[in-house]
Amino acid sequence: MTFKEIINNANDLSIDELKKLVSNVLSNINYGSIYCTNQTFNGLYRARQHNQIDGQNDDYIFTNEKEYWNPPKEYINRLGRCNDIGESMFYSSNHFETAILEVRPEEGKFITVARFLPNLKDDLLPSFRIKPNCIQHLKRIKGFKSCITGFDLSKRDAKFLEVDNLLNDLFSEIFNNDESYKYKISNAITKCMLANSIDDAGNQFSMNGMIYPSIVNNLNSVNVLLKPIYAINNFHIASLQTLKVLEVTSNKMSVKLVRNGHTVGVKVHPSDQLDINWHPEIDGPIENIEF
Repeated sequence: MTFKEIINNANDLSIDELKKLVSNVLSNINYGSIYCTNQTFNGLYRARQHNQIDGQNDDYIFTNEKEYWNPPKEYINRLGRCNDIGESMFYSSNHFETAILEVRPEEGKFITVARFLPNLKDDLLPSFRIKPNCIQHLKRIKGFKSCITGFDLSKRDAKFLEVDNLLNDLFSEIFNNDESYKYKISNAITKCMLANSIDDAGNQFSMNGMIYPSIVNNLNSVNVLLKPIYAINNFHIASLQTLKVLEVTSNKMSVKLVRNGHTVGVKVHPSDQLDINWHPEIDGPIENIEF
């Protein structure tokens, strides 16, 4: 079955069935063998939209950093682009503005952006084993450095490039309700990408995450998906900013900064959750973010 046929039949297949079919396609064109062994990130951003400045409603106030990491799996009751029901993944972007746009902001609501900085060890950034997805499009992103920068696409045949383009469609399109079944395919692809790999010596090792173009800003930034354990062990929240969404049009949104925050204390264990100290509310300047 070709990749197009898999997509056309996805509505009638389970994620596990799709994973087997997708795995065969990726294996036949040698796509799954491409990965970065030492990918680093200077910083990552996650955004959360909420109804009121200090939380989701009057009886749910955001006072702890747990609100800005990946959500607990028991609260995940629908498919995401890269997660199954009941599966938690750490989604992020390498750009502040992209993290905001990825949550599809609504006028009158608030967005808090958490800035995650890597935990340095001996003054070195942590490095990750990362699978690149949509390679042709990742190579066009300005200023993003990865192991695929020097990857020579001219050595790949038309079938490889065709599948790569179809992957880009699945990971960069906004699906309407009638197309939500396509999340089953992107889930199947993610499971293939993040499966354990075996090197030439027969040693098995795990993939830490995946990168793919942003749904809203794919010439300027990437989305970074990490397995939660690799996020919590290698990053910390350095700062938080809450913005109010003033206006959303077809090509831009207007926001203004209304408060800043930072975590309090030092973690004894990576899984510890720190409280947040919110600074006094402010009336920041209006900024426009273009789609």
